[in-house]
Amino acid sequence: MQKIKYSYWIHIAGCIFFMAQPIIFSTHPPQEKDFIFSRPTQRDFIANALMILFFYSNYYFVIPHLYFKHKNVLYFLFLLTAFLLITFLPSLLTGRHLQGGGPPPTINGFQSRDADTHDPVISGFYNEISHHIFLYIAIASFSLLLKIQERFLATEKAKHAAQLSSLKAQINPHFLFNTLNSIYALTVKKDDAASGAVINLASLMRYIIKDSTDNKIPLKKELEYIESYIELQKTRLRNTASVAYSREGTAGEKLIAPLILITFIENAFKYGVNPNQDSDIAIYIRLEDAFISMEVNNKIVVIEKSDESMGIGLTNTKNRLRLLYPGKHTLDIKASDHFYSVNLLIQLL
Repeated sequence: MQKIKYSYWIHIAGCIFFMAQPIIFSTHPPQEKDFIFSRPTQRDFIANALMILFFYSNYYFVIPHLYFKHKNVLYFLFLLTAFLLITFLPSLLTGRHLQGGGPPPTINGFQSRDADTHDPVISGFYNEISHHIFLYIAIASFSLLLKIQERFLATEKAKHAAQLSSLKAQINPHFLFNTLNSIYALTVKKDDAASGAVINLASLMRYIIKDSTDNKIPLKKELEYIESYIELQKTRLRNTASVAYSREGTAGEKLIAPLILITFIENAFKYGVNPNQDSDIAIYIRLEDAFISMEVNNKIVVIEKSDESMGIGLTNTKNRLRLLYPGKHTLDIKASDHFYSVNLLIQLL
């Protein structure tokens, strides 16, 4: 709460300083009286107020809803409209008209800031608004770069949170203990599945620790990770759960954000399995052109205790989808008294 209040004060101080620029950096003649109420100063006040309004609307609303969603035409129209308002409206409101005419005003022998005895009317008007144009370009660029940086940092934070959540879900003592016990039981029985289980466990751990640190990874690796995880769960659960998995299509050279799919599969195993009940999990993945779709269904069973990591993991994954695939994904989650289903579609290109 203290940090939020501090941030508000920073914004307020910044706005006050920006609005005070016409006074702080004024170049009015020494003999000019009441320059604060002069037409040039009023014009600059109005322009600065419009620029503040432009910065906050662009930063908090327009960039997230238009630029990041690739609505380029609408975003360009917004920039053009803001440019025209900021550059023309202050001068028109304070008395400048392009028709102009008449000699420039003087104050005690000094030519006023708006005077231009050599340039025609249009050229004089451009000189009048040129610094507004410069400030507009600077503010538009600054707000866009600042929002892109914030988006990048938020993406990295969500990614790290997802990695941490996956590590806690996968490489925790309970999971390792059960998996290693299952592998040990297979080796005692001299079951050929033991070697495959060891390979799957090693592949899973290597992926989480090493491969998933990149921003984008080959889709093929992500699918191999998912399949290793499912095979390990089958080995661990044996006959206590019915697990169906199928995949259609080929990954090719497509890339995907790491650990963007696994959360929904993890939750199906964590909250859809009970040795004392019929447990059913079905996972379907389809690859077609530039799209990947995934459907995860599980029967809702009674679990001994709840785990807050489910909500955290889902929130992190939703945030990553929103940041990494804006306007390029759909997520539909349905929960009833007996079944839980997830349908996810991502456009990868």
